[in-house]
Amino acid sequence: MAILEKSFIGKVKGKLGDMVIYEAGGQIRVRMKPAGYTDRKSPKQLAHRAKVKGVSALYHEMDAQIVKYWKELTRGTAMNGYNLFLSRNVGNLDGEGKVVDYAKVVVCQGDLTVPSWAKAEEKTPGVLEVSWDKDAPGEYEYNDYLQMVVYCDWGKQEWGFEVDDFHGAQRQDGRAEWRFPEGVKGEVHVYGFFKGKYSEGISESFYFGRFEM
Repeated sequence: MAILEKSFIGKVKGKLGDMVIYEAGGQIRVRMKPAGYTDRKSPKQLAHRAKVKGVSALYHEMDAQIVKYWKELTRGTAMNGYNLFLSRNVGNLDGEGKVVDYAKVVVCQGDLTVPSWAKAEEKTPGVLEVSWDKDAPGEYEYNDYLQMVVYCDWGKQEWGFEVDDFHGAQRQDGRAEWRFPEGVKGEVHVYGFFKGKYSEGISESFYFGRFEM
């Protein structure tokens, strides 16, 4: 962009070839007209757009508590919670914007130790027996609380990730019985994460499995 003195160009404004002349802040300015917009639609670009759109949909299905966790992680940085969520999950979507593997969805992220393994078995209808490695390597507190996350159709014409503040089990227990919340139906994906008893820290999410209700 060029800046011209008023005395040079007087009060002339408008277009001159590929240039646009206008006044701003008491100055006469000249800039080039933008080149024509080209909407690139190569298969690779379309696939990337679909992935980004799919991640955005996932993020907007997250419980407000989970969204808060992502925002806290980026406090004081140039990123925001959505961008961090995007970077962790965009590689797990296909060219149509659909999740490839629900076991690899990073629901939440944190610094507390993630168990080496976690599994669940439906012993009775609507009740899971969940277990995990209570002695996973790394630094952790034995009294970290287990939190559960359910992803399913909640009957609101949309899917969503909902947190169950399950304070019935601590890391040191290694196992617990957990009942599905009311309203759960159809295909259900269950995740867990640990939350510090005396701190705001959490672990990265881990996957318990897929179930039919």
